[in-house]
Amino acid sequence: MIGASLDTGTTLRAIADAAGRALGADRASAYEYDPVAGVVVDVHTTEADPRVRRALEWARGRGPDDLPLWRMVLQDDPIVTVEDVSRWPGLPAAVAARLGSGAIVGMRLERPPLTPDGPPGLLGALFCSFAGPRRFSAEERSVARGLANIATLALANARTHAEALASLAHAERLADEDALTGLPNRRVLERRIDALDAAGAAARFAVLILDLDGFKVVNAAHGREGGDACLRAVARTVEAALRPGDLASRIGGEEFVVLLPGTGPKGAWLMAERLRARIADIPMPGCAPLTASVGIAAFPEHGRSVGDAVHAADAAMYEAKTSGRDRCVVFDPRTVPEQADGGGRTRGGHEAYVASVLALAAAVDARDPHTRAHSDRVGAFAAAIAARIGMDGDRVEEVRIAGMLHDVGKVGISDAVLFKNGALTAAEWAEMRRHPEIGANLLVHPELADVRSWVLHHHERPDGRGYPHGLAGDAIPLEALILGIADAYEAMTADRPYRAGMAEGDARAELIAGRGAQFDADLVDAFLAVLDSPAAFDLPLVAIGRG
Repeated sequence: MIGASLDTGTTLRAIADAAGRALGADRASAYEYDPVAGVVVDVHTTEADPRVRRALEWARGRGPDDLPLWRMVLQDDPIVTVEDVSRWPGLPAAVAARLGSGAIVGMRLERPPLTPDGPPGLLGALFCSFAGPRRFSAEERSVARGLANIATLALANARTHAEALASLAHAERLADEDALTGLPNRRVLERRIDALDAAGAAARFAVLILDLDGFKVVNAAHGREGGDACLRAVARTVEAALRPGDLASRIGGEEFVVLLPGTGPKGAWLMAERLRARIADIPMPGCAPLTASVGIAAFPEHGRSVGDAVHAADAAMYEAKTSGRDRCVVFDPRTVPEQADGGGRTRGGHEAYVASVLALAAAVDARDPHTRAHSDRVGAFAAAIAARIGMDGDRVEEVRIAGMLHDVGKVGISDAVLFKNGALTAAEWAEMRRHPEIGANLLVHPELADVRSWVLHHHERPDGRGYPHGLAGDAIPLEALILGIADAYEAMTADRPYRAGMAEGDARAELIAGRGAQFDADLVDAFLAVLDSPAAFDLPLVAIGRG
């Protein structure tokens, strides 16, 4: 039955079978066409003779210019009948001689145009062949036209279903990928760690925490694009060294985590040294060779839980940094100090906090592939401003995280409003302006109390003309004002599907024009100083990624 399946191959086979029966044809063949590639991508026929089947399937991968019968049905009338192929002038003599005497009904399968003045969408073609010459009645032509309509609808539904499944699979991949490098992101890493936790003592594994040394020098020499290209090269280098079952993840800045199942401390150390050597071989024009500090720990040797092993690897990486960098250190409690309480929260104390933060940030990033890196860049800009005005390391990290989460409330805004290319109506603006409050309502974790306030107020303005509460001057948290500048600058300079990003000089001019009204004047000055100093811009990455 045509349309009983949403698989395109099965649908083509059903179309050919139904057409052959309905018209009493000796052979029916259904073809699927890919308008992007401009070629036939699949063929299904009722022909039983293997030699003839191979001849018909020759059409795969070829365009209409190579297929005379296709050219026949691409004329004005979507239904073409040839009562005697040997006498039809539309076919080359060699093709007519090969086909011999016989009759053909050709049907073009195309859906209506998507726009009033657009072209129809060609999906494929259907041919019914008869062994001898014959005349076709008006009733038979009517049946052929009805068959073409039903076959078109069935093939369109099957293709839409296939495209939807492909889009869903692509969206799932995007949600699990680091936007910059394509490596699995922290969400994937956390799922793997959860699985290891569930396996308990049976889950022997090692973990490497790899941090690039002095990465601010690369950013200073090559700019952000050069730094991003370097991170992608490191990701490919690490990825190429993995064994089946290993996992490499970029968890932020220039820091990577590698999980090595079934590996002990010695094997992990060998892998780490191999990675360090390969990273040093990455070409770095105008810079010293790239180096990395790697911390290594194993379970169960270095802890009673997966979390213990991860913290041990982190402590070993710190030891590699402080003892000269460009080295691999295996955790040893006699020589590697744990990250102890000593003023402020430790990394261990942030574990649940960071996990919840990154899950929220990933949800925002995965929603729109065109702006997936927006929250990361806002976080980096905001942290740079915070470091510039003298905030301490913990506060800089919180500001960076707030930058990552500033738009989390947009998960509650409809696609029609969020992705609209044209100007928003008054009602649409009212909906859009709800996103800070939605975001604040999502950030209910006690560790996120400050961040929640900053996200709520990041669209407030010193002159009182912002939203959602119209706060002015000192009533607005300083950190919210920082987010407002970082968000505005990133939005102005980033490319979007419907417009190119603004030049840096023009974006600077906009910030200066808004000093004291839309933006805090002192913070604008601080941000402009950050933009003038790549080393200063990298300070928050040092504080967070320990570069």
